[in-house]
Amino acid sequence: MEDDSMFVETVLDFPEYRSSSADKGEDCKSPKSKPSSQPEGMESEASVQPQPEEPSETVERPEAHVRESVETEMQIDSDESVHEPVTKNATESNSNSPQPESTPSLPSTPEDIIKSLELLELQEKSEGEKLTPLLTTSKTKVQATESAIAATQGPNRKLQALCENLKIFRTREAEIIESLAFVKQTLEQQNVDPETDEYRRILLNHTSRLQHCETTIRNVQKEIEEEFQKATHREIEIRGQLEKEYAEFQELQEKERGICRNVQYYSFIASLLRVGPLGLDSLLFKLRYSGVDVVGEVSKNSSNAVQDHVMT
Repeated sequence: MEDDSMFVETVLDFPEYRSSSADKGEDCKSPKSKPSSQPEGMESEASVQPQPEEPSETVERPEAHVRESVETEMQIDSDESVHEPVTKNATESNSNSPQPESTPSLPSTPEDIIKSLELLELQEKSEGEKLTPLLTTSKTKVQATESAIAATQGPNRKLQALCENLKIFRTREAEIIESLAFVKQTLEQQNVDPETDEYRRILLNHTSRLQHCETTIRNVQKEIEEEFQKATHREIEIRGQLEKEYAEFQELQEKERGICRNVQYYSFIASLLRVGPLGLDSLLFKLRYSGVDVVGEVSKNSSNAVQDHVMT
């Protein structure tokens, strides 16, 4: 008995044997020992000794957690690499797929169309009201410019006065020349030498008067030429201004006519919608009975409008 207990104590001192025995689920006792023959102290010692194996289990658990976390990360990476091209391809296929065209909302009833036409008619009338003062101002400018041109075409008082002065000075010049010729003839008859001072003194008055008259005539002629150039330049300038203002006035008139046509068009279409199918049928019958084919005229005018648009 002492040998058996010593054998058990000796075997329990080796950790390799304890770990292998614990893994196999065997007791740390010798096959030679008997449970009935062991003392109570030995059984308590044998049951207490295998407890140091627990630290080995706690050491292995962190490694298992590390492996699980690594495997989880690898699985996530593999999932991302697999699903990325699928998502990209799905996005590309969605972008390449034809998108449905958005259809504009249309009025559902004739009443809605009539309201839309009335709104358009009011907008056109508002534009026409804004255009009215502009037309009035433009027309006033054109009339003022036309009056200015008419004034330039009339007699120029300043130019007329200069021409009258020129005529007077030329008449005076002719008189002085005639008087000077008479004096010279008289002196020659009196045998007065032209080289003497007496001869020069007698002719000096007539000569100075003639020079003054000739200088005045040249100045008046220069003033007449300058005034004529100013009047011509002013007339050309006013005519250019009139052309510009008249073009603006015509443009405003054309815009006003377009607005009136649009108002008439919207009002007429709204009236046709108000009479309804029966009223329109009755109207077409009356016109057809009177010899007016409205449908044919509309078709012809529509084709002509298309041709004019193409040619334009």
